[in-house]
Amino acid sequence: MKELATKLQKMQEFGTPTVGGYVITNFYRSNAHSGPTTYRLHFKREKDLTPPSFDVVIQYIESFQVDYKDPGHDTERFSFPNYESVMAYLAAK
Repeated sequence: MKELATKLQKMQEFGTPTVGGYVITNFYRSNAHSGPTTYRLHFKREKDLTPPSFDVVIQYIESFQVDYKDPGHDTERFSFPNYESVMAYLAAK
């Protein structure tokens, strides 16, 4: 999770856009009292394309669990074997 956090922080710091033009506008880490570390991200883009934004929640529980939610749609859950796969998924958005 540490490697993933470092990559995401750099992506936010440098304003690196995804393929679809999204940038991270909010990224924070939350820890449940006794649960796994959770990363919460908000992506947004300037263009008048839909969806204009989406939210991602990432946890590591035997694999990387990624919950993707954009306005008007239900949350979708994806599972990835490593942080590189998570980064590739997010970069392709």
